[in-house]
Amino acid sequence: MRTTVISGGVVTNVVLAGDGWVPPEGAAAVASETANIGDFYADGEFTPPPVPELPPTTPSEVSRRQFFQALAMPDYQLITEAEALAAVQTGAIPAAFEAFIEMLPIGQQFGARMLLAGAATFEFEHPISITFGDVQGWTDEQRAGLWCFADTL
Repeated sequence: MRTTVISGGVVTNVVLAGDGWVPPEGAAAVASETANIGDFYADGEFTPPPVPELPPTTPSEVSRRQFFQALAMPDYQLITEAEALAAVQTGAIPAAFEAFIEMLPIGQQFGARMLLAGAATFEFEHPISITFGDVQGWTDEQRAGLWCFADTL
């Protein structure tokens, strides 16, 4: 018979119990054909746990406007509003990014400047995006937070 093992009001195991089977000490056994591990048990009824809220999916890219605007917003303030506007209007590279570019190997600096000055979109998985996040001391989740925030603008 399919039997649940219940400890503290939660199904901790589901077993095929034969005659004479005894649950572990401190646990109860209740027959059920539908209950699953993690379900709650109270007043003779099983209920599934709440479905966890999933984090938003990180967009693979954001527009240059979204990217620079997000970085100028109060949540980030890595660049000024004037720098964000200039970056979008003329391709000007904000001071924080110039400092970042100077930290890169000489052979990567021109490519980074071209990307920042001319890219129509910024890709989450691009090596420059990853390196910039690392320099900021961000975790992948924090960098994803920037992309998700930018995607709302």
